[in-house]
Amino acid sequence: MPRELDGVKSFQNGNVYTVTRGGFIATVNADDDVEYTDADNGGGAISLLYHEKYGPILASTLHTYIPTEPLNMQYQRHADTIVCQTARFVSEDYTSDNDRSVILLQNGYKITAKSEEFPLSVAYDFREDGIEISVLSEAAGSYVLPVISSSEDEYTESEGSVTFKNALKVSTNGDVKCVLYQGKRFFNQVGGFQYVQLHFDVNANVETKIFIEII
Repeated sequence: MPRELDGVKSFQNGNVYTVTRGGFIATVNADDDVEYTDADNGGGAISLLYHEKYGPILASTLHTYIPTEPLNMQYQRHADTIVCQTARFVSEDYTSDNDRSVILLQNGYKITAKSEEFPLSVAYDFREDGIEISVLSEAAGSYVLPVISSSEDEYTESEGSVTFKNALKVSTNGDVKCVLYQGKRFFNQVGGFQYVQLHFDVNANVETKIFIEII
């Protein structure tokens, strides 16, 4: 949802928030109204993140690519599966993007997504200098952050951080690794973007912090 003025606004009875601050424009989505089974893309994730100088950073996709109009929708060639590109927490059989029990709580420019069926909370603190994501779970798992990155764009890895195009930096207080699909960028028809997935280890009852900034 595009917004130009700084501020926070809620929609759908508080299940969707838009936040604009520090050049970032974001949508946080916990909408539980899904037309097709397994087509979720919410779960309290930042479903869209854009920066006025950098461009698109995050863009959610369906949990499972479902061609609602099979004759008009593209299938990906030479791929066994079309991988979901929604930011999410994964632990054994649980994946947060499919969790329709998530509620959103607002405190100023901080939006917290809490699950009512799994011991998980993910907080997004929108600051003037960037966005801090705090992930806390009673179960160990991994937080997956698919960052939009064209195959023509460079990215560099260093201890605790990844930098894209020498302009976008994603850092953490733990470990992060870049994951590709068969050695190449992920691609998803929903949005038509290529992605590099960042995987962050989440230990039980230990808060994992992730910071997104333009440098």
